Amino acid sequence: LRLIRTFSCIALLLVPSIVSGQTTPQPASGQTPAAAGVSGRHGIGFSAGLLSGLGFAYRRHFANDFGLHIGGVAWGNKTDSFTSLGVEVLRTFSRSDKVRFYGLAGAALFRNDEEFDDFSGCYPVPPPTSGGVSCPVTRRQVSGSLSFGAGIGMEFTPGRHIGVSLEVPVSVLLDLEESERFSRKGIYPIPSIAIIYYF
Repeated sequence: LRLIRTFSCIALLLVPSIVSGQTTPQPASGQTPAAAGVSGRHGIGFSAGLLSGLGFAYRRHFANDFGLHIGGVAWGNKTDSFTSLGVEVLRTFSRSDKVRFYGLAGAALFRNDEEFDDFSGCYPVPPPTSGGVSCPVTRRQVSGSLSFGAGIGMEFTPGRHIGVSLEVPVSVLLDLEESERFSRKGIYPIPSIAIIYYF
């Protein structure tokens, strides 16, 4: 929970610096609205990636060539829960009518908390009790990862309102251990994808 609050604070702190100096983009002389890109417009959709987060997504490209992507989902009941939260800062290098090429840097948190029945002390036949302890024993397992890195991406805009992006970040992945401490697992260039509707 502390990590989730930290990620939320980072996202809120990034917004003013990215928005600073932005103006509503106007198409250049002879440029169609589509060629002006999706700068200054809000977008919602879905994303799946090691940095972009898994689940719902919000994205915005600003007129100063910076952009912000926030993705994730939270789900839970009395025994299980899953949280994904990713934040990316985008920097457009070039764009045309249909394609935007950009760099990105970000971080994401994945956490899975589940409760399960442990039958390891109940074999060969699960008795009602084992040594005065109920069998099976209810245990809780926490797993997850924290990743951060940078990379490049391309966003294709086949229509006025639709953006489909493919990103290739190089991410440092830290595994969440049973002690709820992170340990380095490796460095991975895992592609991610997002489908965004701009309005």
